[in-house]
Amino acid sequence: MQDVSEKLVELRVKDAVIVGLEAHVCVQQTTLDLLELGINAHLCVDAISSQSPTDRSCGLHRAGAPMRFERAPVHRARGWVRFERAPRVQLESASGL
Repeated sequence: MQDVSEKLVELRVKDAVIVGLEAHVCVQQTTLDLLELGINAHLCVDAISSQSPTDRSCGLHRAGAPMRFERAPVHRARGWVRFERAPRVQLESASGL
């Protein structure tokens, strides 16, 4: 089975948007691994958390990647991801629940 890092290199991934839980552990280590591979990691800070504000803050700063303050950075990523226009869906009211 191929390692994730090997697959990222094979696919020539250049940029990654990072979201997740436990900024001081999982997010930080993933970001450091991506940077070591030469991949531009971008932390979407409003989609990253930890059990405590201190853990979150320390993890984000130790990760050493640019921080983005937006909920959907891929929409503004200038070509990282291309989206097709989704069909509009009429949602039913949930007031009767």
